Amino acid sequence: MKLSGQYGLSTLGKTIPIAAADAFSLYFYTDIAGITPALAGTMVLVTLSWSALCDPLAGWVQQTRQVRAVAPRSYFLYGTIAATLFFLASFSRPFAGDWLWPVLLGAAMLFRLAYALIDVPHNALLGRLQEQGQSPVRLGALRLGATIAGTFVVIGAAQFALGGAAWRFTVFAMLTGCTGAILFLGFFPYPALRDFASPGPHPAVAHAGFRNAHAAGAALFLTAVAATIINGLFSKDIVYIAKYVLHAQAWTVTGLALFTAGKIAGTPFWIWFSEKRGITGTMGASFVLIAATGAGVALTPPAFSYLGTALFFFGAGIAGTNIAGWALMPDCASLFPSRHQPLFFGLFTAANKIASGLSGAIVGYTLAMLNIDAGATSQQNQTEGLYWLVYVYPIAGSVLGIAGIALYRGLRRFPFRLAG
Repeated sequence: MKLSGQYGLSTLGKTIPIAAADAFSLYFYTDIAGITPALAGTMVLVTLSWSALCDPLAGWVQQTRQVRAVAPRSYFLYGTIAATLFFLASFSRPFAGDWLWPVLLGAAMLFRLAYALIDVPHNALLGRLQEQGQSPVRLGALRLGATIAGTFVVIGAAQFALGGAAWRFTVFAMLTGCTGAILFLGFFPYPALRDFASPGPHPAVAHAGFRNAHAAGAALFLTAVAATIINGLFSKDIVYIAKYVLHAQAWTVTGLALFTAGKIAGTPFWIWFSEKRGITGTMGASFVLIAATGAGVALTPPAFSYLGTALFFFGAGIAGTNIAGWALMPDCASLFPSRHQPLFFGLFTAANKIASGLSGAIVGYTLAMLNIDAGATSQQNQTEGLYWLVYVYPIAGSVLGIAGIALYRGLRRFPFRLAG
């Protein structure tokens, strides 16, 4: 099997548990473990902030291990086993009481630490594969395809987990965690590790005139944060929109499926679009689609058909930001000395995880602000504000993302303006 195929399948493996944690940890805290929405939102923010600190640490570990070809098989084996065990613990409810939330928070934080130590070096292989002549856009599409497939696995398992009983979430965690670990270890592209510590950037991905690497990196981080917040909002708030706004919790699976279907349908279009308008043009157009869809949601009532159509187009827009974002990341990393590139990948991943944590906090604090009680069955007046999550915040995030990609593109076109 080609290295790109191995990379895609191993990406699928690591996507499954993290997608499950991102999509359902907040719901597990509030509706299964009985934690208040405000505290649950804070737990998500703390967990993702801690994870963000772990990512630069993981990058530094890989930076210091470059002379030994990054990491041996045992490093990924033990790291994956640890991550899987802590993942299982984060979706269990061994007891009830005031001490439950610290236990769940600790398990989630340990899971994020172990996950970062295997995730960051795996992400850094993107640069190596691109140096070998792989198309950055197609590598980004490959990552997105793996993410989509992982989401479908989580959706399938979620149909069983959403039954309400705590033991169902334990089974849900076992299915997603163990499946992900087997795929990640079974298809990890170990041959790509041999020459990972290359002496410098490949000429095909380096921009000789793009001298201000730090400013470019900051602009790209801003764009990635905006895209991740938007994606995180949809992955977390669909279950609440279905339960409290549409009053049909079973529609959660349908909503996630439509959101994911939009990503699938948008992928070939964005690959074609990038060949015509470039990677930065693809990123900008994706944000415009998200903002336009949000405006359409604002003008229509909360109904199954309208929201389902909107989720499809939101997914298509997120597909473009995902493909273009990961295509630009190794390109921007190549502007830094090779010994600092693993740390750059760690910082990039950290920025995305902070953004994902912020999206969870936004949902949790919105629930608290509206005084929504997980045990109530009818709260029409309080839950009307929840619908803001599917148009106000995506539009605001799109404006932020457009500003970031415009800055990145401006630095690339006129590097002398900020060059030292």
